[in-house]
Amino acid sequence: MKLRLQQNSLRLRLSDEEVAQLAERGRLEESIEFDADRRLTYALEIGGEGAPMSARYERDTITVTLPPAARTWHETDRLGFESEQVSAQTGTRLRLVVEKDLGH
Repeated sequence: MKLRLQQNSLRLRLSDEEVAQLAERGRLEESIEFDADRRLTYALEIGGEGAPMSARYERDTITVTLPPAARTWHETDRLGFESEQVSAQTGTRLRLVVEKDLGH
């Protein structure tokens, strides 16, 4: 799973195998270790019924939640999911993109 951060945009790219694993497990997670006690974890999970696509950042972990339609994503030609999240506190817009990595 590839993570790309640029300005107010967060993009995750998944191989076909990772898309299938996400459907099976409901969650994928990877980490970047900076030091013995410092790491950045990023995760992708499938939300429950009615859950919108969203992102949160808590305790050095970025978690992107996909709508329930992601459970069958691996069975379709759909390239990905895209959404925009607006901060209730600042009004800042965060663009979220999760897509199949066609070059992988």
